[in-house]
Amino acid sequence: MKAFVLEGPGVFKLKNVPVPIPKPSEILLRVKAAGICGSDIPRIMITGAYHHPLIPGHEFAGEVVSIGEGVREEIVGMRAAIYPLIPCNSCRWCKEGLYNLCDNYDYMGSRRDGAFAEYVCVPASNLVRIPENIPFEHAALIEPIAVAFHGLRNAGLKNGENVVIFGAGPIGLFLCQIAKLLGANSILIIDIINQKLEVARKYGWAETINASEVDVIKEIHLKFPHGADLVIDTSGSSNALHQAVAITRKHGRILLIGNPHDSIKILQKSFETILRHELQLIGTWNSIMLNEWGQIIQWMASGEINVEPIITHRISLDELPRIIQLMHERKIVHEKVLVVM
Repeated sequence: MKAFVLEGPGVFKLKNVPVPIPKPSEILLRVKAAGICGSDIPRIMITGAYHHPLIPGHEFAGEVVSIGEGVREEIVGMRAAIYPLIPCNSCRWCKEGLYNLCDNYDYMGSRRDGAFAEYVCVPASNLVRIPENIPFEHAALIEPIAVAFHGLRNAGLKNGENVVIFGAGPIGLFLCQIAKLLGANSILIIDIINQKLEVARKYGWAETINASEVDVIKEIHLKFPHGADLVIDTSGSSNALHQAVAITRKHGRILLIGNPHDSIKILQKSFETILRHELQLIGTWNSIMLNEWGQIIQWMASGEINVEPIITHRISLDELPRIIQLMHERKIVHEKVLVVM
């Protein structure tokens, strides 16, 4: 089969490799679509994976074509999205149902081979059945949508609250849609690229601010004189965190959902504001398949979550090495890039 193989940081190629054989309790999935996550770029280009060679890719969906020992035969032919985190099921956190916090987890696309290939083996317990009216290309994005949903659940978003989001990438745009579904009163998203902000404006998901054109803190306080109830940072930057602290109301919450790409510095003024305003800084990590993915599928099947506008590029597996390089060099403006097979 054809696969995108990461041989080390910045070293990758498209290769022909053997089709994997499912082990007991596993299935073989024919990959139909796989999304490129923002975390894939530094993993491929800078840090590398946990071992090499490795096939990246953890946002994906496809069709079950064969099964390993101990798996029910009726699963063959199932259309499925895949929960990429493989929990140990024995640590304290797994026993509490917090599988995303597993101490000894495995992970598709970073610790074991993932979906930038024509076929991949997956534990049968990680299959999530998708209905016929959800295309594979949309189902591949259940994972990042669930990450956004999990974050909002962690933040305890309440009906009628005002939400500000830093970063109009895929996670930011999914946050807009889900916050609206959960009853947010006003949603505002901030970025420096008008092309990304236009998506949120066009579909009525949020009001927008271009941070390169106005004073963000002043603009937010004009709209929310007491500050926003919930501020979400998807960028993982020191500047966004500083601005988030400055625009959050007293006793408000700040949700940190973006991976940092460097050390994060908290200014003394921001630190004092966190203390004096009794702000809550909330972390979030991955999602929980059992009680979050089903809700996402319901919203997608009913059309309440609109995935299509967030897919800006569809590419073939053959094009993937070139597109990864272009994304790393920031030579293309994109939202979600999908590998379609």
